[in-house]
Amino acid sequence: MFPFVRERESPAPLWKYLTFTQNINLDIAKQGTFSHSWSLCIEEQFYLLLPFILLGLIRFKLFKKGYWLLAALFIAGFTVRIVLHANLASDTDWLTWYKWIYFPTWGRLDGLLVGVSIAALLQFRPAFSKRILVHEKALLLTGVIIFAVSHYICSNQISFKSSVFGLPLTDIGYGFIVLAALSPQNFLYKYESKVTSKIATLSYGIYLIHKMVVHVAQPQLTKFNINNESNLMFIICTGLVFISALLPNQIIEKPFLKLRSKLLVKTKSA
Repeated sequence: MFPFVRERESPAPLWKYLTFTQNINLDIAKQGTFSHSWSLCIEEQFYLLLPFILLGLIRFKLFKKGYWLLAALFIAGFTVRIVLHANLASDTDWLTWYKWIYFPTWGRLDGLLVGVSIAALLQFRPAFSKRILVHEKALLLTGVIIFAVSHYICSNQISFKSSVFGLPLTDIGYGFIVLAALSPQNFLYKYESKVTSKIATLSYGIYLIHKMVVHVAQPQLTKFNINNESNLMFIICTGLVFISALLPNQIIEKPFLKLRSKLLVKTKSA
């Protein structure tokens, strides 16, 4: 609707945005507008399918065996990336790599699977969770080590080891750090920061609008002789992104969170 906010003048078809399928068969050379919304597509597909998967597990009395499904999906991710990587024309075939490995849902489920596994562990195995969370220092150290290893492996994103092992290792590393932060004994749990809390509150809005804000702001700022690649440009654009993120937070997120709370209260009382 507002072409001037597009960071690149090459949007995907409108139906792919409206159906959250833009990440499937995405050619960023020809459809690079709002390329970052690929991850939003994966989230929405996940939120749509998860309830039906859970209902199926309950219907067929397999809910307690749900961890087998998590394991199967995790292994499937490895298998799919191995097969797809073999089809790359070369180690510099970035467009094909993005199109079939980096953007599609089948190649990027690991992060969601790690998150679901942590949530399931805490919700359905509370006693076991407590025994794990006691070792918060070991969890944090393990997470940091895994993350460091994954960073090294992913130095060349398009490589086989990065595509197959680097992506899930990054997610697993973050998973251990999250587990450590959930332990009441860990300093991450105890430490309170208004700054990081505000960043977390605005993070979704930042994710949605950061490219648009920077794209609109940079040409205007260059009129004041501020170099596009300068630290000053980076700082100003970062500040503008944070300020702009307040808009969707106040107009969309907060009102609908209040509405959700009201609906949940009515549902419980009924």
